[in-house]
Amino acid sequence: MKMAKIKINYKKCTNPEECLKCLNVCPTGVFMKAPVSKPKSPSTKPKAYKIVPIYNELCNTCKLCVNICPLKAITIKM
Repeated sequence: MKMAKIKINYKKCTNPEECLKCLNVCPTGVFMKAPVSKPKSPSTKPKAYKIVPIYNELCNTCKLCVNICPLKAITIKM
């Protein structure tokens, strides 16, 4: 079975904390909110976040994330 290739266009998805729709709609939990860069210390909050398709192997290609993204920033290919 081929693994889905999920791509997020970060030029379009610039403020995921305001949205998180893809993360919330995914029935298999493919996405994760992650810091754009590592904070200097563990007690420092990251300055910005991005959505990362961390568990591609769980993707069932339902494309709910593609359809719900208001910025059309997600693509899925097999």
